[in-house]
Amino acid sequence: MKRALPGNVKVFTDTLAQETIDREGFLTAVIGGTVDTAGDVSIAVQDCDTESGTFTDVTDAWLFIGGGDGTVTAEADELVNVDVDLVGCKRYVKFITDFDEVAVVLGDAAIQPV
Repeated sequence: MKRALPGNVKVFTDTLAQETIDREGFLTAVIGGTVDTAGDVSIAVQDCDTESGTFTDVTDAWLFIGGGDGTVTAEADELVNVDVDLVGCKRYVKFITDFDEVAVVLGDAAIQPV
């Protein structure tokens, strides 16, 4: 199967602290980040039906692809990618992480250009 990136991904960079992301039309995300000091990094996902509503923690056992609770171990300056299944999430999401630098790529567009 042939896949195309243009039109099928959305990228968010720099600081994500509490940034609201409209994930409409996207089924997965990859969170990539680095830390200055080696150690455990926690990642939490919150969702809401509206952009300015009250966000709650997503507790889906299948949220993190490959399993796990959103905690990963990272070496200093190592790029760590965490795959997230957003299928069960509401339209608006927030990613709360301990990464010092982070980017999020939304992918698996539900509707792909022809």
